[in-house]
Amino acid sequence: MTERIIGLVHTTRLVVDRVHDAITTAFPDFRPVHLMDETLLMDFAATGGVNARVRRKLLSMVRSAEDCGASMVLVTCSSLGDTVYDVQKFVDIPVLKVDEPMAEEVVTRARTVGILATAPSAAAGTAGLIKHAADESGKSVECKTFLCPEAGAHLAQGIKSFNEYLAGKACEACPQVDALVVAQLSMCGLEDFTDESSTHGKIFTSLPYAIRKMQAMLNS
Repeated sequence: MTERIIGLVHTTRLVVDRVHDAITTAFPDFRPVHLMDETLLMDFAATGGVNARVRRKLLSMVRSAEDCGASMVLVTCSSLGDTVYDVQKFVDIPVLKVDEPMAEEVVTRARTVGILATAPSAAAGTAGLIKHAADESGKSVECKTFLCPEAGAHLAQGIKSFNEYLAGKACEACPQVDALVVAQLSMCGLEDFTDESSTHGKIFTSLPYAIRKMQAMLNS
């Protein structure tokens, strides 16, 4: 029997374990294959966005996943934006942005959407995605950005400090919006340090919605 594979493209190691656990639980018959290039984050920092070099690197990783027999690819980086759609044109397997299904869901539930991010590029990409989803569904949505400027300093102290800091920022933002979108998958550990009494059930993270969409795609 041919091995069934899901390709997972990352730009940071912070998300690998969380994604691996979620994928192996949701898709026990598939083998997750991880491809990571942290230099993409360096490119974002240097240029403030996506350029031709970033597109080439992403395409190389997605094609590698296709060449090894992947049935589909999940791209876990929010900062890549519409580059994921550009890459889709050059491969014959589906390529899904991790935050796209979340954006489609949140616009059905909220008019004022907060975006919690550690980087302006991720916040901008998520805002664009939410506005696109709103336009597609005929909704009117206002986006508010909440940046976490001290995230890097807390990460240097350890992942627990990082997640606790983000959880605090999320609790501050939730009363100001109908829903709060966590822009980067690397930030989703904040859920371990929040509860509904402090966030009023307003926090949206991308991975659960992405997995639901992947299940539909792989079963179609």
